[in-house]
Amino acid sequence: MLRLSLVLSCLLATAAFAGPKKKPKKAPAPTAAVAEAAIKKALDDAQPQVGGCVLEGVEPGAKTWTQVVRLKVSINGVGQVLTLAATLEPANANAPKTKSCIEAALQQARWPTTHAPMVTVEREWTFSLQ
Repeated sequence: MLRLSLVLSCLLATAAFAGPKKKPKKAPAPTAAVAEAAIKKALDDAQPQVGGCVLEGVEPGAKTWTQVVRLKVSINGVGQVLTLAATLEPANANAPKTKSCIEAALQQARWPTTHAPMVTVEREWTFSLQ
């Protein structure tokens, strides 16, 4: 009996000194603002391709022109395009072709992964020749 109480005392003393196990700290989750900023950067990186589409869609013989491109893009957490809406102002005869080119360029863009299941950003660019 003495031996059992001595063993229990030693075990309890060892457990008391060891203390509770500490869990490793997790890295803080990125905020929605960080995810949105990363997607806006990806949009900025795709701007030259969008501009190329706009140039291809300019009506032949136009000496001056202005084209406003408005985009609304939703990206899921693994960087896939969920929805993509592009509008052009003013619309011309080549607007459907230009819009298709822009959407294809943005589908092929490299989008970042984020913590959020979906992030939606909007962007407006004005391209012009004076």
